[in-house]
Amino acid sequence: MSNSINVLYLSDSNYAAFAGASIVSLLENNRHFDELTVWLIDDNLSDDHKAKFQQVAKTYQRTINFLDMSEGIRKLKEIGAPKYRNSYTTYLKLFAFGLLPKEVERIFFIDSDTIVVGKLDGLAEFDMQGNAVAAVKDVLCHDYMVSLGFPTEDNWYNMGVMLVDLNAWRNDRCEERIIENMKKRCAYVAVDQDLLNITLHGAITALHPRYNATPHHYVYKHEHVMKFFPWTDFYSHEEIEDSQKNPVIHHFERFLGHSPWHKNSIHPFTPDFDRYLAMSPWSDLEKKPAPTNFTFRVERMLFRILPRKMFLRIFAKFFKRYFRKTAESLKVGEITNITV
Repeated sequence: MSNSINVLYLSDSNYAAFAGASIVSLLENNRHFDELTVWLIDDNLSDDHKAKFQQVAKTYQRTINFLDMSEGIRKLKEIGAPKYRNSYTTYLKLFAFGLLPKEVERIFFIDSDTIVVGKLDGLAEFDMQGNAVAAVKDVLCHDYMVSLGFPTEDNWYNMGVMLVDLNAWRNDRCEERIIENMKKRCAYVAVDQDLLNITLHGAITALHPRYNATPHHYVYKHEHVMKFFPWTDFYSHEEIEDSQKNPVIHHFERFLGHSPWHKNSIHPFTPDFDRYLAMSPWSDLEKKPAPTNFTFRVERMLFRILPRKMFLRIFAKFFKRYFRKTAESLKVGEITNITV
């Protein structure tokens, strides 16, 4: 069994504290690895944030390598990719895999809005089934996948956590194919996730859901999620239950407009975030209030007063409608700067 692992993160200065807390959790819960190297996609990080990341590495006697993404940004501008939340950050992992040295054969990408609560054992030996990418299925986006023209029996994956075989990535020309698809259309609801799913459709291996445990599987019953987001090839009740009892990564998908770094957050993973943030050089982070737009206020009110099953029924209806309408708008070019 291999006792070494390479892990890839992505951050700009706005997300540095969140990425820092996640990296602390990664290193704290995986001390047993003989070698654990962190690679950080650097989207114009400040010198102060870089110094704090190096401080974390020194504390755990690990290495953090920064990847310069100026060439990736140049390619995005050349393609004419629309910015997502006023930056190119979310796209950059699509171009980072080609920058890693040839001796790195496999890497585990983890979004910055996560906390690692378990061990990453077994990923070096995980059977990729000949595919370049392995990820966790995304039940919420199944209908969105169908709206893009794929059969209902197909799979769609959350690319916030993904295991990548770099040899297969290069041999299968994944970056080149992604660029080809971006030239045809590069405006999507979830940009990098959509482009990866579309380009590699049918050639992605499923990871166990414990590697990408999201709030809805903790807040709602599995049978209710399956009722309102039906999918015949999703994980079994036993697999979802195991991911709840033995999670490896908690992914902070927004919950009722809240993220764990918001002041007085109601996000179910807030205690995880607070614990590891306090252990990091960003422990003095000043939390700001969550967004208070009309949609989120209504969501929070309904969540407080309705039974969970009834709320999920309403949420599913409007969630699917939002994705469908946004996808239609993007397809005809009505939206050029995505801010969802």
